[in-house]
Amino acid sequence: MITYITKFQSDGAESSAALKSIFAELQNNTPLEPGCINYQVYTTENYPDLFYILEKWQSQQDFEGHLEVIRAGSYIEKASEYITEAIESVKLLEFN
Repeated sequence: MITYITKFQSDGAESSAALKSIFAELQNNTPLEPGCINYQVYTTENYPDLFYILEKWQSQQDFEGHLEVIRAGSYIEKASEYITEAIESVKLLEFN
């Protein structure tokens, strides 16, 4: 199993609303993709324009298949219109 966390910083309330729409579509569709274990979008109490996607996949190959879906749907291009910083995605490792 692999886990990724991705950070998005919007540039205000209108941009946050647009990102939420994009994220809602992804949150509905992504769990149906092969190998998806979990796909959740979060924001923070103190910073409502800051979003995180936490996703778990059965394999790196499944995650890479998801990235193809993201590219084909132009989700990165759409989200880029509403963010102030580069999208940060990090592969998390379990601490044993």
